Amino acid sequence: MFHYLNALSDMETVVGSGAVKSNPARSFRACFIGFFAIVLALGVAGCSGNSPEAMFENYLKRLSNVTEVELDEAAEKPVVPPYPRARDIVLPVDDIRIGVITYLEMTRCGLIAEISSRNSSLGRVQRESGRFLYELNTFRKLSECDARTRGQDEDPEFADKLKSLLQAKADNLPKVFWNATFAAKEFRVFMDTATDPLQRSEAVSVARFERPIRYLASLGARLEEAPSIPPEEFEQHYFELQIDKTGGKIVRALSLSGFYLDRAGELLEQAASTGRMCPMGKKTRRAEYLFNVFVKFYAGEVQPYISQLHQAASPLVESVKLLKEGQRVELPPAFESYYAATLDPAAEQGLWHRFNAALQRHTRAWQSVLKPCGMMPGGPVTPSMSQ
Repeated sequence: MFHYLNALSDMETVVGSGAVKSNPARSFRACFIGFFAIVLALGVAGCSGNSPEAMFENYLKRLSNVTEVELDEAAEKPVVPPYPRARDIVLPVDDIRIGVITYLEMTRCGLIAEISSRNSSLGRVQRESGRFLYELNTFRKLSECDARTRGQDEDPEFADKLKSLLQAKADNLPKVFWNATFAAKEFRVFMDTATDPLQRSEAVSVARFERPIRYLASLGARLEEAPSIPPEEFEQHYFELQIDKTGGKIVRALSLSGFYLDRAGELLEQAASTGRMCPMGKKTRRAEYLFNVFVKFYAGEVQPYISQLHQAASPLVESVKLLKEGQRVELPPAFESYYAATLDPAAEQGLWHRFNAALQRHTRAWQSVLKPCGMMPGGPVTPSMSQ
């Protein structure tokens, strides 16, 4: 390659007074400049490093050079929606106050220690997860106490107080659960988009985020049962969730990939519409160069990244959907808007839906270019994707 470049640099074009003199080197250049332009378009692979954006830019430029379809330089990448701020999604929880007599009566339900801890200086500033565990444990003990005292006429006043407290706690529990999941600091860290998109060589542990999200979703489905949860087990799931910004990286990667796949699909559609690659079904040299781009840069670089992204994004979409469906409160508008714009599989304008649509368009565009040339590969080169 570099020998060819040096030869072109050494060729001499002699320019006189308004005319170009006859020169064998210039004739040679005229005959082969198109060939070398295409060779340059195929270049050396691996120049894009670990950045998916650099990889996509490299891929688009090579497609443009070989097909001679100009890129739309005015196209701007879409803005990635940020995860909502805490103040926009944290739900207010009723503060239930009881008198000293009722407090002392809670010894009959085994709740003195929990109530005292909740009213301590540390209890008043506990995290969302700690507040949820407290509310869940209190609701369970109140339920058990109510079951034991039901039907006993020895203290109807206490029974009425118990029923009132139990109802208040039942009303609070779904709000506290929401605050401990989508509104919790750990989840906001996980979904933070103030980060780079998923990198090409970045390994993603799907289990590390899928396990805690599905665990929380299973709790949401059993809130009325008030299951007993070991605090250590519960907090371990939260720790796994907040290790890094994996959710935010995936969201950014979906936005980036959908944008570039859509542009590449449009470019290939224009190339196919001209019919110049294989006029009358006759394969041209340029079509062979385009197939090299397909093999080397799409199948060799872009497709493995897209497959990696889909393998990470699909379980994220499904587990977040499960957790959302398990909520028993009216969701804050800020979250509803964010979810519809990103991971909602039913939202046509969401990033997940647009990513899959762009991939399908891109695949069909390649087929429309390669099929008339009889150059379709023998097997699939795109992951099997469901929406």
